[in-house]
Amino acid sequence: MFEQKTDVTQALQEILEKSGKDFLSLSNAKKKMGAGLRRALDIKSNHSSASVKKILEPYLGETLEILKGARSLYLAVKRTPAEWVLRCLSPNAAKGMGALSRLLPIFPKTELIGVLNGLLRDRRVVASLNEKGEARLTISSNAMEVPPASPESDNGCEPINAGGPETAIIDSLDEKARRKAFYLAFRELDRGRIFVRICDLRRHLGWKREDFDSLLRHLRDEEIIQLHSGDVTMMTPQEVEEGFIDENGFRMGTVTWHGRD
Repeated sequence: MFEQKTDVTQALQEILEKSGKDFLSLSNAKKKMGAGLRRALDIKSNHSSASVKKILEPYLGETLEILKGARSLYLAVKRTPAEWVLRCLSPNAAKGMGALSRLLPIFPKTELIGVLNGLLRDRRVVASLNEKGEARLTISSNAMEVPPASPESDNGCEPINAGGPETAIIDSLDEKARRKAFYLAFRELDRGRIFVRICDLRRHLGWKREDFDSLLRHLRDEEIIQLHSGDVTMMTPQEVEEGFIDENGFRMGTVTWHGRD
């Protein structure tokens, strides 16, 4: 079942997906592993988090990492520290340091403060004082601009703003615009999680099935996204039907974004 490193990586990704979170303490991740995965990795019930970390490190791939928080080690989606913080903030609902610390236990407080200071300097985060003189943080309007793709993975997406149009009629879009629209839809539905359901993306964009499936195949073949079978037991028959069937007849239910965002 777990003949390749990528098989283990996908199994670890699915643990996060099923938990509904983008990070888990290693102790919790170990509890959620199936017997087959624990056996394949030779993880015992008495293994410490430090031991589990050493075992998992060769299998993290390009999408996962292990972070050292203030009190625990965490299996997490690979993101920059700034991206983690920005995903926890909103332009409308201000948060204080205490709330951010609780939302992001994956960072020690000193590191979290350093990331926030950088975002404040870059004007991606705005600070104000409440009536008690406590700093309250909100995301600025330009905070989620998409940086250029990395040279080794040119996915055709130019810098865009999250507030831009998302669902222009597919027939009027060129290839770059289609990719932008797809990416924006993914970001809106992602909400800090590693997976997005294909049926939700399909409904959000409202494209013709053949147009949506064609772009999905192109992004997959370019390794910008990865498709997964997902847990169909948690979907309605209609949602399963609105998934994606690949060339080998396998039904895919979820998608992960691998391109730099």
